[in-house]
Amino acid sequence: MNDTENHYRAPASIESSEDTARLSRAEWRYVAKVFVIATVAASMFWGAVHTLQITFALQQFGGEDFAARVVGLSALRQGGVTVAVFAASCALVLVINRRTVANLGPPNRGMLVPAIVALPVVTPLAGSMICVCSLLLLRVAYGQPHAVVWDSMRNTLSWSDASFSMMYAAVHALLLAALMPDIARQLARVRGWTIPKILAIAWVTKLGAELALRLFRYLWQ
Repeated sequence: MNDTENHYRAPASIESSEDTARLSRAEWRYVAKVFVIATVAASMFWGAVHTLQITFALQQFGGEDFAARVVGLSALRQGGVTVAVFAASCALVLVINRRTVANLGPPNRGMLVPAIVALPVVTPLAGSMICVCSLLLLRVAYGQPHAVVWDSMRNTLSWSDASFSMMYAAVHALLLAALMPDIARQLARVRGWTIPKILAIAWVTKLGAELALRLFRYLWQ
């Protein structure tokens, strides 16, 4: 054995630390798939559960005809934002788990712009899916006429609701993007606990956005 063999070193990694700090194209495709699937599933679940709760509550007073209005307002103002944040949390946690299994560090760059663009765009779409699910459930389960339900929901909603939800989602996106590097580092240290991680990120982001908006309103007044 010669000196060169005694001083042998393993070859350097093909990917540099600069490359692993950002998500690759394959990882972005994975994030997009998870984000879309989580958005659709959460929208359907939110629409069904919220419709059942509202309709049951209003039936106590004979006001089940107003269920479509209440669900529509809730979906466009709050529901779409909640669904979008939940879907983003799912995508973030799952991609970090995937990188941890591959012995890659958590991503900490290149996520600001996608988060700011995706959440405000997806929020009204998620709200619309919640409304569609509510319409179908009211029509099938409660036998309410489609035209009556649609007119009731359409006459209640306005463009201000959609614009407010998009602005609200932008606040969530800024907060989530600002905290994402720190969140990614903390999540990479703990294996498993996928569902609690998702719920914790969504709850913290929601709470932070609420506090930021309340502070903004207080300062504006």
